[in-house]
Amino acid sequence: MKLKGFSLVEVIVAVAIFAIILIPIGIAFNQSMRVTSKSKENMDIAQVLNKAMEKMYADMGNDDSHFADVVYSLPDYSGSELEFGNDKYKVKYTVKRIDCDFDLILVANASNTVSVYQKVYDATYGGVKYDLSLSIPPSLSGVVNIEVYKEISGIDRAEYRFNNIPLIVTNPNFKIYFIDNTSTVNCNIDGVFEMNGGIRTSNYTTQLLEVWSKSFTVGSAASPTPSPTASPAGNFTTQRSTVKFISYTNSKFYHQLFEVTMEIWNEQKNRKVREYKFFMRG
Repeated sequence: MKLKGFSLVEVIVAVAIFAIILIPIGIAFNQSMRVTSKSKENMDIAQVLNKAMEKMYADMGNDDSHFADVVYSLPDYSGSELEFGNDKYKVKYTVKRIDCDFDLILVANASNTVSVYQKVYDATYGGVKYDLSLSIPPSLSGVVNIEVYKEISGIDRAEYRFNNIPLIVTNPNFKIYFIDNTSTVNCNIDGVFEMNGGIRTSNYTTQLLEVWSKSFTVGSAASPTPSPTASPAGNFTTQRSTVKFISYTNSKFYHQLFEVTMEIWNEQKNRKVREYKFFMRG
C-alpha cells in the first residue's frame, strides 16, 4: 500500500497552530523573567535604602562642617555591603537646610579665637545658612563675656554682645550651638537682660537661654540641667539658672529641618534606578 504524506497546506496549518501555541508561551516566559528580575531589583533596593538611611543619619549626626551651606552633598555611599549578586549599587545624597532653631553658631579653635556665625535666609536656594559675623581674638584672660538682651517693647529681636561687640538678631529663639575645636577658651554668660527700645538695662528676664554642644556631657533633652560652674559644661560658666547647657549628642530634640534627595544608582549598568525626596529633622 502506498503511503501518503502531508500536503503543503497541512504543513502550513500545523506550523501556524504550533506558532499560535508557542508565541504566548514565549511571551509569558519573557514576562516572567522580567517580573523575576524586577522583583530582585526591588528587594535589592529595599536593602540598599535601609542601609543608606542608616548611613545618612550617622553622617549627618557626626558632621559639623556644612553650617555655612544651604545645599551640600554627603559622601557617596558604596561598598561590598551594597553588592547583591551581580548588581552593585551606589547612593548619592543632596541635602538642603530648610530651617534651623539656633540663632548663632560659635566656633572656638585651638588658638582660642571664637568665630560667631549668624543665621541668614538664602532666597536663591530657599533655605538657611550661617554666615560669619565676627571673630573674637583671644583675650589676655582667655575669657569671652557674653551678654544677651531681649527687646521688651514689642519688637521681636535680641542683642548678643561678645566682649561688648554687639550683634542684633531678629526673631530670636535664644538658642546657641557651640563647636569646640580643641580650644581652652572660657565663655561666661550672665543670663538674659531686658532691652527697651534698644536701650539696654540691668534687669534680668525669665527668658530661657539654651547652649547646645557635642562637647557637653550635661543635661538631656527631657530635663536640661542648669550649670552654675564651668566643669559640667566644659567651656562655659554662668550664675543664672535660666541658662541651660545641653548635650547635643544625647538630645532627642531636633533643631534643623532638611530636604534630602537620595539617588540610588546601579553601578554595573551605570543607571539611576530610584530617586527619593523627603523631609527630615536632625
